[in-house]
Amino acid sequence: MRRFGFFYALLCAFMMCPVFAGSQDEKIEILPAFVPEPKTYVLCIDGYDWGPGSYKAIVNTGRIFSSDAVNKEDFSAGVYLAAKKDSGKTYGPAQSERNICAAYLCDEHGTEISGKGSFVALEFSVEPEDSFSNPFVFYMKPGNASSVFGMKISNKKLGLSIARRSAIVSPVAQQFIAGKSVSIDDDGEKLELPYTSFIPEKKIPDKKIPLILWFHGAGEGGQNLYTPLLNAPVAKLAGEKVQQYFENGVAVLVPVCPTNWLVTVTKDVFGNRIWAPVDIKGALRKTMSPIKYVLDNISSTQADDDENYSAVVSYYTDAVKKLLDDFLKEHPEIDPERVFVGGVSAGGYMVMNMMLQHPSLFAAAFPICEAFPDSKISNGQIEMLAEKPVWFSVSKDDSSINPAKHTFSTYERLKNCGADNAVLCTYGKIIDLNGYKDEDGKPYEYDSHFAWVYVLNGWCVSDEDASLSLFSWLSER
Repeated sequence: MRRFGFFYALLCAFMMCPVFAGSQDEKIEILPAFVPEPKTYVLCIDGYDWGPGSYKAIVNTGRIFSSDAVNKEDFSAGVYLAAKKDSGKTYGPAQSERNICAAYLCDEHGTEISGKGSFVALEFSVEPEDSFSNPFVFYMKPGNASSVFGMKISNKKLGLSIARRSAIVSPVAQQFIAGKSVSIDDDGEKLELPYTSFIPEKKIPDKKIPLILWFHGAGEGGQNLYTPLLNAPVAKLAGEKVQQYFENGVAVLVPVCPTNWLVTVTKDVFGNRIWAPVDIKGALRKTMSPIKYVLDNISSTQADDDENYSAVVSYYTDAVKKLLDDFLKEHPEIDPERVFVGGVSAGGYMVMNMMLQHPSLFAAAFPICEAFPDSKISNGQIEMLAEKPVWFSVSKDDSSINPAKHTFSTYERLKNCGADNAVLCTYGKIIDLNGYKDEDGKPYEYDSHFAWVYVLNGWCVSDEDASLSLFSWLSER
């Protein structure tokens, strides 16, 4: 079993241990449309700018009702910390009640019908501040937990009380196919790298399709294939808003890190793998390396920069390269000369890591709020990187990853090195684009780290040339 630092693992075990009975990590795979079994429900989810949200439940009541007997005011949907899948029991008090917007008789796939039937659809409101609309219990730890909130659907008038979930489905995620790459690490241990992929239908039969290799952010790894697609909703890359820029569409490959991309090949004196340095004063650093943060503050010897760190090469570098090589061999319809690499935050670190370790694999890169310290990039590496097209996107107000020590420093060095293909897109506040409001009725404001909100919604243009957008630029590489 690989180790990631004794004290770090010990603290995570203490801090992240669930306080409710019956919680176990659940392997959550992407499923096709699924018909709920009697007295169970199927939860429908989508990816929103702030993360996954459950917008609908399709309930198999196990009984026959007329459509006029189904009224939303008679239903309740309580969210619980856990629900035992096979028993229909929930644990502890309800954490929240979902706001039911609509209830109606439906067929087995959730389409409204009239007359009589046994299936009922409940539609829920989904808002950025409603953390319980996200079905996944989130833990920031190596091997992110894949637990799911339980839900009890009740209707006293109809005599219903259903807490068993048959499945979780997502029409957006269903465009992606799951797979797994297996490699052997430098310790001789088997390393499994799950992934999902999307390949569009060819518009031009005799022309190959470009590929985007995407790296998710911290906390989205583990066994849950939905979170990398829906958390920073990269599944949007399969949508028409992005696909339209590419004359033959663009394929998408999303590897899922078992722990975190920031785990490096370098080991400490005890043989534990060291995590890559992230801005030591940033919020992400405090979360991902709590022991270091606590000890630094106790001893009052916190470093002002990252010069005392040396680990930068991700432990997952070779595994990702093998995945990409194998994927290209298995899919001859993809153009190996047009592989683009992008990612957010810790995934942005991985973008820079792969560009520095294997630059010849990629035609262009687009790291977003990236977490690769500029102080760890040598002058020789900058000269090499200056030959490649790289588009950086970040909020200048980012409080999680200090852009001055990461994006801005690297971009400036590249421009000073004569990098004609280096492009920068900066944002201020990250404001919602889809009509969500805060409690004062103003457009909802996201955390300043959420630069992907604008990028994945197609609102990403060069600071120097407002007519140049990211995906039009990428399509020309």
